[in-house]
Amino acid sequence: MKWILNTALLLVLISSPLWAAQCETITGELDLPVKAKTRGKPRIIRWELVDKTMDRLDKLEDAEPGCRLTFSQVFRNDRDDVYLPLTNTLIRLAPEGTFNGLKFYSRDGVEQGTYEQRVEFEKTGGLYARRSYKIYIFQYTTPSGRLMKVGPQLLLDNFIIKWDDVKDRIAYNSDREEF
Repeated sequence: MKWILNTALLLVLISSPLWAAQCETITGELDLPVKAKTRGKPRIIRWELVDKTMDRLDKLEDAEPGCRLTFSQVFRNDRDDVYLPLTNTLIRLAPEGTFNGLKFYSRDGVEQGTYEQRVEFEKTGGLYARRSYKIYIFQYTTPSGRLMKVGPQLLLDNFIIKWDDVKDRIAYNSDREEF
């Protein structure tokens, strides 16, 4: 019995540094965490920075399995009064349950509701595309309890989440399923 416990403890000790080393490879290669520059009132992390960083994480070809990075490991922020924009790219690339249950706000800081789930929306034709393309949006529950979805427009920084609410949630998971 004692050797089983010792073996289990040894496996935990051996695997923990490996998991950390896997993430260290990614963070070193992409120079993470990235300084989260903000703009406006309330202070919102620049959506361009969020999209660019998430795209770089998504394009990693040699990401080792088992690496999970929180938002605070991806973006460096020294202030508490900062918001993270819910961009289409962020919604598409963050693991499915990352934002579930979080309150989100309009750009001017007014609470809009509680994030429920990611929704895939397909657009066809139009001025900029001959073929169809996918946009990722989300459904939410209003403060009155109604289930709604954001429109099929580009989100950029129309909707925001408090940094304190999201900083310890998973932003990147190398084991995520392909879309």
